[in-house]
Amino acid sequence: MIFAFLLGIPFAWWMAILAVLFIIDVAVFTAEAYGWSIFIMTASIIGAMWIDHHAPHPWLSTNLHQFFLIYIPAYLVLGLGTAFVKWILYASKRVGWIRDAKEKFDARKFDPKKPDFKGKAVEDASEELRKGLNRRFDSTSGRLSDEDQAKYNARVEELTKQYEAEWTATLPALKRQAFVEFYKGNLPYNRNHKIYDVDHGKETSVIDALTPRAKDSVGKITIWIYQWPVVIVSSLIEDFLIKLAKHFARILDAVFSEVVRKMVAKATKGL
Repeated sequence: MIFAFLLGIPFAWWMAILAVLFIIDVAVFTAEAYGWSIFIMTASIIGAMWIDHHAPHPWLSTNLHQFFLIYIPAYLVLGLGTAFVKWILYASKRVGWIRDAKEKFDARKFDPKKPDFKGKAVEDASEELRKGLNRRFDSTSGRLSDEDQAKYNARVEELTKQYEAEWTATLPALKRQAFVEFYKGNLPYNRNHKIYDVDHGKETSVIDALTPRAKDSVGKITIWIYQWPVVIVSSLIEDFLIKLAKHFARILDAVFSEVVRKMVAKATKGL
């Protein structure tokens, strides 16, 4: 559509095409149906050129050099800048979801159930005895001697503390993993937003798992560069006007509700 204007299509035809197709294109793009959006944009340019096929030819014949060296690079530079801003807005929306998830996750109070350290210690200490660890049994009772029983009890206590210390050391990793699973399973995020498999033993595992990576969105970013006029309008509607409308609606709700609450409070005074 922008190309159609640059190529010299009559203004009236260009405006008619823009008024209908551009609005449809923006709506389709906002719904993330990028294939249809590209098709509509490309078809509108080709269709507009076909409707008045005489106008572009003289302009191209005299400005072909400028068209390839100035107009196309300028269009792509503007598209690259628009794509960068769109990427920041895209990432900011996801950060907002992560922040909401963090608040809900913290409200749940992460408190994992402790394993039975003593039971595992008893089992492992007994296994060590069966493998020959100082097995000196009383010949009449078949029990451990007092000395070996004391060693066995000390070994159980040692293993219990060891297992508990090891489990406690893994709590930060368990919390990070639990948060990622909570975010993945309890929030209505877009299914196209990839969550990466990471080693939660690393302190940066949550960041590594939830941070969008540009290399996995090359196709989407390329579309943003190609369709930057559509991106601007779509972002204006989706990221600003809709948010502004919702904020205004919340203000109206607060004001109107407060008036009614005062009326009800006055009517029920004394109850």
